[in-house]
Amino acid sequence: MSLAPGKFLAHVIGSNVSKDKNGVPLICLEIEAEEFGTKQKFWKYLSFAGGAKKYSLIALGICGFHGETLADLIGTDNFQPVEIEVVLEMMEDGKGGTKLGIKYINDPDSVQKGMTKDEAKLMNVNIAAEMAALNIHPRICGVPKEEEIPFGG
Repeated sequence: MSLAPGKFLAHVIGSNVSKDKNGVPLICLEIEAEEFGTKQKFWKYLSFAGGAKKYSLIALGICGFHGETLADLIGTDNFQPVEIEVVLEMMEDGKGGTKLGIKYINDPDSVQKGMTKDEAKLMNVNIAAEMAALNIHPRICGVPKEEEIPFGG
């Protein structure tokens, strides 16, 4: 049995480093996700190219990496055995099909949590007053904005 799309607790079980066709470092994390005794391995590639580098470094921190250089990313010696949350989604497999893969790596301790209505009331945030202070007015259903032009006009 395999996992379905969704959020799962996981941990890093392997790591390696390569480079893309432009010579930019590419980190491959081997991650094992589990739910109700069903374990499945996935590979998440982290790039150091352009703006992706920042998010790759954040992901490494979430995964417990505490090494100093790219060489420290080979194996799991420099990863703390921390639990992470992975978001699994169906993705293109590069062969015209799809496969289940890791979309995001999250810190399970900082993931957004839902609130009850009573908890929300305790926060005492007056959204209407804050919207009015910013001159934001709710749009009424079925009434077009003044700047909208009807079709044909």
